[in-house]
Amino acid sequence: MLWKFRNCGSSFLVIGLVFSEILALANTAPGVKFIENKNQWPAEVNFSARVPGGNMIFQSGKFQYYFLDEQRMEELHQHSHDNRNESDASRGMEMINGHAVEVTFLGANRSSIPLPFGKSSEHYNYFVGNDPEHWASNVFAYDGFIYPSIYSGIDLKVYSQDDHIKYDFVVAP
Repeated sequence: MLWKFRNCGSSFLVIGLVFSEILALANTAPGVKFIENKNQWPAEVNFSARVPGGNMIFQSGKFQYYFLDEQRMEELHQHSHDNRNESDASRGMEMINGHAVEVTFLGANRSSIPLPFGKSSEHYNYFVGNDPEHWASNVFAYDGFIYPSIYSGIDLKVYSQDDHIKYDFVVAP
């Protein structure tokens, strides 16, 4: 990227180059983190990830995408900050349009246990609901994971590039 400044001196060019280097370094980290399941979700869920427009759930041999109307969600969020009567019965009855997409790998090894890689330093805590059996603390995020032998001689590697989920089939020689 070239920036032109008139009569500004060379300090802006240096700042611009430093700023672009910082942006380049910031964009090298994965944009999507894969959160492990430590009993905060149903047992068949291995990982979950926030993706643009929704969430993605990973199970052995299956991906599930859930997309919601982000603009409507933002409207409802902003509306919740309005000075409303807390006893208003209509509160919480709002609908949000969404789509669910399920991708199933036909004939996949459903007993393949994923092996995560790139453990994050941050962790998450899930204390939702009244049942401590489904609470989880020190839940880590990962850069990705591999389902070994999802098919005979084929592993499935799941990771992200920027805000995009990527997956590769790694075929044995």
